[in-house]
Amino acid sequence: MKYLVLNYVLYLAFVAPGFQRTSFSEKAQVLEFIAQDVSLRARVFLSTESLLVDFPVQQRGFLFKTDSYVYLNRSEKTYTVHSYASLLSNPSTTMNSDALRSQSASFELSAAGFETTGETDVIAGFRASKLVRISQGKLRTEIWVSEEIIPNALQAVGRKMRTILPRNHWNDDHPTPSLIQAVLVFGLPLKISDHVSQSELRAVAADSENTAVDLFRIPPEYRPKYP
Repeated sequence: MKYLVLNYVLYLAFVAPGFQRTSFSEKAQVLEFIAQDVSLRARVFLSTESLLVDFPVQQRGFLFKTDSYVYLNRSEKTYTVHSYASLLSNPSTTMNSDALRSQSASFELSAAGFETTGETDVIAGFRASKLVRISQGKLRTEIWVSEEIIPNALQAVGRKMRTILPRNHWNDDHPTPSLIQAVLVFGLPLKISDHVSQSELRAVAADSENTAVDLFRIPPEYRPKYP
């Protein structure tokens, strides 16, 4: 009984407040992320205050809210809440954790070995800026990222992360950030090209007509799982 009460208290304290702020009259924007490796394919749902990244094949999702993100294990029907404050207190550990697989805020996108080129383009209907990582004179990774379309709270996290992460966080052994890692540091990546493995992950616009914002709530049948 005490365990159930504790779960409910934690839910009210850390999860419920952020989820109650979303209006049910609002529709979400949807992007499909296409990759040759089907396990990396994802759907991204955007609203004013929330962002959900869902990996159907991996059966997991990441729900970003105003003060925390929630790791959703679809197969186990569990969720784990991670505050942005804890992420920023130990960024390297968080960025390299199994779930996610450089202190004043920086408004420059360049960080952790990536540099801006000044080039912009429109991808999936959004304006994106180009970032590159060059090693030994060779282009290793290219990212087209849009920071403006993600929630303001997540933008603030990224600005701090860019001042905390060391320049060699991504190196020749691990040359390319995952979709989630890029979201936490740079913004929403609309295209990620790994020139070493010749692989690419890119976004395309998807139909959002019937997408309601209740998808930004933790499903009621999910139980909490503590980190």
